[in-house]
Amino acid sequence: MLITQTGELVGLLGPARRKQRLLQSLGDNTALIVERVFRPFGLDIGAQPPEEIVLSIVTGIQSPFNGRSGWQLGKEPVAIKKHACHHG
Repeated sequence: MLITQTGELVGLLGPARRKQRLLQSLGDNTALIVERVFRPFGLDIGAQPPEEIVLSIVTGIQSPFNGRSGWQLGKEPVAIKKHACHHG
């Protein structure tokens, strides 16, 4: 089912051998998804504790939804969306 779904990427948690087992289990269908499967998953922020790993994964998911690369602001010329900020 995952193979027929559209989407930019599939992120896997766990050891590298898990990715290899998953791809091997797909047999001839591997070519349909191999370029979309990422492991490790998330942005490279040097995350170690679980809280940082979650942050890395969530930001890695969110940046493409907003049309962003995930690069450090100030290092890449990008327009920053302006939005109204209402604190109450």
